[in-house]
This record gives sequence, C-alpha cells and structure tokens, in this order.
Amino acid sequence: MRLFLLLVSLCFILLKTSSANEPVQNAGQKYTQQLSVIQTKMAVLDEQLKQQKDHAKGIKQQLGDDFKKLEETQTNLKIQLASISNQIIQQEKVLNFQLAKQEQSQNKELNVFDGRISDLSYELNFYSILITIIALILGFSTSFIAIYKAKSEANIASEKHMSEWLKNNSDELIAQAQVTFQEINQELKGKFDKFERDESERMQKFSEIRQVKAKLIDSLSLDIQSLTYKSFEHTRLNEDDWLEIGTELFSNNQFSLSIIAWDVITSHIFEGVDDLTLASALSYKSTCLDKLAQPEAEIKTYDELITQFIDNDNDTIQKRVAVAMFNKGVAQGQLNQSIDAIKTYETLITRFREVENEAVQKPVAKAMLNKGIAQSELMQFDDAIKSYEALITQFRESENEAVLEQVAKAMLNKGFRQGKLNQSEDAIKTYNTLIADFRQSDNEALQEQVATAMFNKGIRLGKLNQSEEEIKAYEELITCFRESDNAAVQERIAKAMLNKGITQGLLEQSKEEIKTYEILITQFLESDNEAVLERVAKALLNKGVVHGKLNQPKEEIKSYETLITQFLGSDNEAVLERVAKAMLNKGITQGQLEQPKEEIKTYEELIAHFGESDNETVQERVAKAMLNKGITQGQLEQPKDEIKTYEELIAHFGESDNEVVQEKVAKAMLYIGISQVQLNLPDDAIKTYEGLISRYGDSNSPEITAIVAQAQKRLDEL
Repeated sequence: MRLFLLLVSLCFILLKTSSANEPVQNAGQKYTQQLSVIQTKMAVLDEQLKQQKDHAKGIKQQLGDDFKKLEETQTNLKIQLASISNQIIQQEKVLNFQLAKQEQSQNKELNVFDGRISDLSYELNFYSILITIIALILGFSTSFIAIYKAKSEANIASEKHMSEWLKNNSDELIAQAQVTFQEINQELKGKFDKFERDESERMQKFSEIRQVKAKLIDSLSLDIQSLTYKSFEHTRLNEDDWLEIGTELFSNNQFSLSIIAWDVITSHIFEGVDDLTLASALSYKSTCLDKLAQPEAEIKTYDELITQFIDNDNDTIQKRVAVAMFNKGVAQGQLNQSIDAIKTYETLITRFREVENEAVQKPVAKAMLNKGIAQSELMQFDDAIKSYEALITQFRESENEAVLEQVAKAMLNKGFRQGKLNQSEDAIKTYNTLIADFRQSDNEALQEQVATAMFNKGIRLGKLNQSEEEIKAYEELITCFRESDNAAVQERIAKAMLNKGITQGLLEQSKEEIKTYEILITQFLESDNEAVLERVAKALLNKGVVHGKLNQPKEEIKSYETLITQFLGSDNEAVLERVAKAMLNKGITQGQLEQPKEEIKTYEELIAHFGESDNETVQERVAKAMLNKGITQGQLEQPKDEIKTYEELIAHFGESDNEVVQEKVAKAMLYIGISQVQLNLPDDAIKTYEGLISRYGDSNSPEITAIVAQAQKRLDEL
C-alpha cells in the first residue's frame, strides 16, 4: 500500500515536469521542420541548377533572360537561407538558455520533491497505521453486522417457529400451567401455614421469656427468697432460651437472678443438653458466685464443672475446666486455705501441662506462678523459687504473650525472694535474665516487669555496697524508659531518679544529687500519677535539705516554697507529710537566718493547715511547729505569748499516744515552768512541773524520761 502511494505521487510529479517543458520542446520542433523544408528546396534547386549548367552551353542563347532570372532567384534563395540560418542560430541560443533555466527549475523542484518524499514517508507511516485501524474497525463492524443480521434472521425464524408451536400446543401448555399453578399454590400455602405456626410459637416463646424475666425481676422488689430453678420446670423454654436469659441478666449485673437461669440448664430438666452449654452454664454460675462473694458455693460449682468435664477433649471445654481449676485455687487462697490452693494448682498443672491449646496454657502458667506465691506465704521460700523456675523453664520460649507475662512475673518474684533471702548476687543474675529476655518487648505488662527488675537490681547493688553500680542500674532504667507513657513504668523511673539522688548524697556528691532531683522535678512536676508525685515531693524536700547542708539557705527555702505551693492542696497523705515537713524546715531555716517574725508566721501556717490532721507523721510536725513557735516567742521576750503557745500544744496533743508528740508536750510543760519562774510565778511553776511529772513519770521513752528528770530537778530547786 505504501509503495503504491509513493509511485502514484512520483508519476504525478513527473507529469507536472513534462508539461512544464512542453512549450520549449514544441518551439524547437517547429524550427527544425522549417530548416528541413528549406534544405530540401535548396537540394532541389541545386540539382536543377546543375542540370541547367550542363545544358547551359547548348541552350544559353535560348534561355537568355530566363537564365538570368533563374540566377537571381537562386541568389535570393541563398540570401533567404542565410537569413533563416541566422534566425535558427539565434533561436538555438534562446532555446539553450531556456533549457538551462528550465533545468535549474527542475533541480529545485526535485529538491523540494525529495523533502516532500521524506514528509510523505512519515505521513504514509501514520496514515498506514490509521488506515490499518480503520480497516480493522471496518472488519469488525462488518463481522458484527453480519452476526447481527444472522441473529436477527435467526430470531425472526425462531419467533415464527415459536409462534406456530405455541399456536399448535396452546391447550396443552395452559393445562400444564394450571397444574403447576395449583402445585405452587399448595406449596406456598403450606409454607405460609408453617411460617404462621412458627411465628405463633415464636411469639408465644417471646411472651413466655418476658414473663419469666418479669417474674425474676419482680422477685427482687418483692423479696421472694424461695424462687429457684424449680419454679420454672414447666415452662416451654429450652436450654438455648435459658442461656439467653442468663446471659442477659449476667450482663446487667443481676448475678443472683442469673444463677437461677444457670441452675435451670444444669438441673437435668432438659434432655440431651450439649456439653459446651453445660460447661458454659457452670462457668457463668461460678463467676456469679464470685461476684456475690460466696467463695464456698463458688468452689463447689468449680468442683462440679471439673469433675464432669476434666477428661473432655473439646478445646473450649478444656479452657473452661482449666480456668475453673485456677479460679478454685484463687478462691481457696482468699479463704486462707493456702495448702488446698497449692494442691488445686498442682492438679491443674499435671492435667494440662502438655496441652498445646494456648487458651489452656495461660491458666497453667498462672497456676504455676500462684503456686509459688502461696508457698511464699507459707514461708516455703525454697519451694517457691522452684515453682518459679519450673514456670520459667516450661514457658520461656512460648510465643503467647499472656504466658510470657507470667514468665516475667516468675522471674521478678524469684529475684525478689532471693533478695529477701540475702542472696543478692543470685537475685541480680535473675533480674539480668529478665531484662535480657524482655527488654525489647513492646508489651506494656512486660515493660513493667523489666522496669521493676532494673529498679530492684539497683537496690540489690546498693545492699552489696556497690553504689556506683547501683547508680548505673538506675541510669539504665531511666534511659531505657524515659519516654514511656505507662504509669507503672513512670513510677519506677521516678523512684530510680530519687534513689539515684539519695545514693549520690551518700557518696557526698551533693551537686550531682541536686541535679538528679531537678531532672526528676522537671520531668514529673505536672504528672497526674499520685505515686510519681510522691517522688516529686520527696525530691523537692531532699533538694532543700541538700541546699541547707551546702549552706545555701535561700535556695533551700525556695525549694520548700515550691513544694508547699505545688502540693498544699493535695489529698495524698504521703505528699502532705512532705509539705508539712517542708513548712517546718522552712521555719527552722528562717530562724537560722534571724527572721523570727517570718519563722513564727511559717509555723502558724503549718499549724492552721494541718492542726486537725489525723496523720501521725503530720501531727508530729504540727507539735514540733507549736513548740518551735513558743521557743521563738521566748527569744523575742514575749513570755506570755510563749506560754500561750505551749498551752495550746498541750491542749491539742495532751492525750496523744504518739511518743514523738508526747515528747513535744512534755517539753512544752517544762518550758512553761521555766517561763513562769522567769515571770516570778513560782507557785504556777511548781504546779506545772508536778503536772509534767504526774503525766509522764512512768514513760519508757528515754527522751521523755530525761525531760521528767529536768522537771524534777527544777522542782527541787524551787
């Protein structure tokens, strides 16, 4: 196709070139023809002249003037021939010029033609593809048209045939349709009747379920104590209905009513109840009894479930049995039946230790852990450690995270117990194993165990007097979990920072100690975790004490004020103890700075805020503040105010059983007597000393005994 189009184009261009040269070629041919005619005439004339010359001599006389005329004619013809020859020469020159010009024009046109040929080649490629596509489309269209035409003709023929067939068989078809319609009608009627019966039964069952629920709920408001599963023996409900009722009541925390539903299922009212339903009912019932704090009945239900299904191979039922055995052990522990609990755990471990069902492995691992805890409660520490080791060995390679949590707890408990047995080096090894195994875990429960292990490791190192290593252990914990959002982990970090600072203080690294406290305060001052805030308060208090040791009273007071401002409104008893201590220390420091008025004001704030506290530690601070206030008033030569403050202390804490508080009361009575002597009131002083001796003369406290001795001495002097 491409070659054909190229040849057509070339022929067209050649024809155009030929037509352009045609005028020049016609002119040349015309002159050539004229020259040929003239030459022919000249040849004829020459021949005639030759003949005439041959006969010239004979007939010269005869020809006379005719001969002359003939010569003249010949001469004229020669002149004409010369003229024509010149014209032909000129015409040839013109023709040659035109031919040269035409050749240049043709060369230009040929160059243009070459460009057009190149363009035409590109266009031919494009158009050939386009033509191919069009041809394909036309081919498909033609095919589709042919198919469509064939289908149309077939449809017409088919319709015609069908029409004729229907016309011939219409009666038979109608008869068959009527029979089919009647059959379908009967079938639909049967289904509708069945649906109507089922719906009626369903509505009746639904109504009965509502009545049962209403009866159960009414029993609560009417305080019907005799309502049991026997009250529902004659209902038409099946075990699935009662399972639904029991589950709904359980979800609504109506545990006592839920138990009735479970009793209906397990009371053998129904025949052929499947094992899974029975096991589920007993499991639900035991949970209800646990919620109702009926451990004896709970244990009895566990026994029923265990006895009936302990050899069942169904995975779900095995899980129910394993959980029941574990919970039974827990209930026995709550009843202080630790020995029985251990036996229950051992039965569970023996029965399901080799089972690969992960849902069963978890209660097995928990049983092994709880067995160790129960043995520790019975002071069977070596056996407890063995139980922990058995759990670790059995499940250390498990991929079940719930099981691994028990492994980590076992390692932690083992290390803790080793520490209590003064096996600090072994405890550290156990903690190191736990840290190595679970340090990279993303499981928060495991992270908690790792953080605790790191903290406990630091404590054990401290017990071994390895203070530098202890600090490193705390730093490892802080670095590893600094960004954790886990509340339990944050508690460990805060405790580690606090302990690190305390250890640095023991190493007389006071500046480093202060920096550690500041890091703790900065990181956790705004925490919502009460346990963490306790450490922050302690760090602020300790920081103030260290500043005091470094003779930096202003920084010391500033730390106390930060603690007071931040936590004065706290409800946390441990934090409030720190606040009271900070207020007392602040007053003492102000006294050292010879700021007695500010000192007294601080004591008064402490007394006003904590005077009614029931916390004995806080009471000690209040008593100390009242005593110090009186002493300062005495230094300011305000004896009456001093005596009044002491009397308030005695009135407030005179009946206290706290020896530390009693010591402050005894001192207050002693100081009152001294002030009364200074005021020249010896009789009052005698009564005061006698009252002190009468109240605390039998005390076993060395401090109070010394105060009583001073009172007796002064009384003797009077």
